[in-house]
Amino acid sequence: MKPTPGIRRAAAAILAIALLSGAPLAAAAVGDANDDGAVDVLDVFYLINHLFAGGAAPLGNADADGSGLVDVGDVFYLINALFAGGPVPL
Repeated sequence: MKPTPGIRRAAAAILAIALLSGAPLAAAAVGDANDDGAVDVLDVFYLINHLFAGGAAPLGNADADGSGLVDVGDVFYLINALFAGGPVPL
């Protein structure tokens, strides 16, 4: 599946935000989609790539919102946690 222009714009916006703000959350297993030991914007990109561009399945626990599914809700949950002061992954 080829990324749509909307997905590309969303990814570009997330990257811009990441470069301007947002330190990684404390090391945690939940939300660490790429399993690198930190929950950060790289996990957001990993999930977007997996969900919308046919990328590899998450290596770590990517269910950030605790719904039991890995879906776009996890992407939004991580963005909220990292950049808008939302709750940390469940």
